[in-house]
Amino acid sequence: LALARQQVEVIGITGSVGKTTAKEAIAHVLDGDAGAPIFRNRANYNGLYGLPLALGELQPEQHIAVLEMAADHFGEIARLCAIAPPCIGVVTTVEPAHLATFGTLEAIAREKSALVAALPADGLAVLNADDPRVAAMAALSAAPVVTFGTETCSARVDICARELVVSREGLDFVVHTPAGRRRLHIPLLGRHQVYAALAALAVAFHRGIDIDTAVARLSTLPRVPGRLYPLAGVAGSLLLDDSYSSSPAAAEAALDTLAAVEGRRKVAVLGDMLELGDYEAAGHEQVGRKAAACVDLLVTRGERGRHIADAARGAGLRPEQ
Repeated sequence: LALARQQVEVIGITGSVGKTTAKEAIAHVLDGDAGAPIFRNRANYNGLYGLPLALGELQPEQHIAVLEMAADHFGEIARLCAIAPPCIGVVTTVEPAHLATFGTLEAIAREKSALVAALPADGLAVLNADDPRVAAMAALSAAPVVTFGTETCSARVDICARELVVSREGLDFVVHTPAGRRRLHIPLLGRHQVYAALAALAVAFHRGIDIDTAVARLSTLPRVPGRLYPLAGVAGSLLLDDSYSSSPAAAEAALDTLAAVEGRRKVAVLGDMLELGDYEAAGHEQVGRKAAACVDLLVTRGERGRHIADAARGAGLRPEQ
C-alpha cells in the first residue's frame, strides 16, 4: 500500500546468478534521470523477510525502486511480487542453486518465472535469451518482452553483445540495439558481467534514456565487493575477491575470468558451495575439472571442496599443483 501511495515504479530482478550486479547496473543507469537517488535493496535484503525490511528505508522522494528478489523456497517470488508489484521484470539465469529445496532446474525456472507472470500488460519483461529456460518465460508475460544475449545465442536477440574482451580493466564489447551500435566498456571483471549491462540498457531504453547516455553511465559502473572485486596484492599481483557466495555456475565464471586476465601465474582458492542437494558432488566435481584447465595452483577448503580437488587431479592437475 505504501508503494502504491507513493507511486513507486518497481523494477524486479531475479535469477540464479547475477541479480545483485544487474540491480546495481540498472540503478546506476537510471540514477541521473530520477531527480532523487534510485532506491535499491541493500546487501542480501532480498527475500521474504529481508525485502520488507529494506523497503522500510524508502524515502518519500524516491519513486523508482530497483529490487533484487531471491527465493530459497517455493512460492517466494510470487509473494515478493505481491509485496512489491513489479512494472518491469528482469530474469538473469537459471542455474544450479538452492537445489536442496527446488530439486531440479525446471523447478527453479518455474519459481523465477513468477516474476514475469506478475507483470502488468503495460510493463516490460527483460529476459536473457542465452538461457533457454529464461527465454521460454516470454510465453508467460502479459507485458512486451525485450531479450538480451551474446553472439553465441542462436535466437533473435533485441540487445546483443559481440566481440567481448576481458582484461584487468574490465570488459569491452560491441553492443547492437534497435537504437544503434556502440562500443562499450564496463569496469567489471568477467565475460558473464555483460548480462548486467545488457539488462540495464533494456531498462534504460524503456524509460526513454538514449543510447549514448546509457553507454556513458555504464562506463562508470561501480564494482560490487565480493563479486570478482579486484584487490591489489603483493609484488604487483591481482586478487579477485569472489567470496560473497557461490554456485557451480558462478565459480566457473570466476575461473574463466581468472584464465582470461593477463598474468604469469594463476591461483584459485575455492571452498564449499552450499544448498546443492543431490547435485552437490557433481557440482563440485564440475568446478574441479574447470579449475584443472585454468590454474597453475589450486587450493581447496572444506569437506565439499575435496570433490573439487579430486576432480582437478582426475582432470590432469598434478598433485604438487
